[in-house]
Amino acid sequence: MARSTVRGWLSRFAVVAEPVRAHLVRWALWLDAGLVRIEPTGSGFGDAVTAVVVAGRAAAVRLGIGCRWPFASAATAGRLLCNTTSPFPGPWMG
Repeated sequence: MARSTVRGWLSRFAVVAEPVRAHLVRWALWLDAGLVRIEPTGSGFGDAVTAVVVAGRAAAVRLGIGCRWPFASAATAGRLLCNTTSPFPGPWMG
């Protein structure tokens, strides 16, 4: 994998960190009714990564999904790093 590709992914993730964080926190709360608080990391990027981990863990427990990043991709309808302003689908669908 080219370094420029990874740099591009990281750059795009930094741009969409807040909407990703907010969206995946909603997923985490929907999947785990016992979840009360997700501790902030001190950076938007870090908070978004934490949201991926927490939502992925909640999906693993409730749905038996084992890998966090594919869950995050599915929960954002494949638009995790996409250059779009379309909203992510909500966890309450279907």
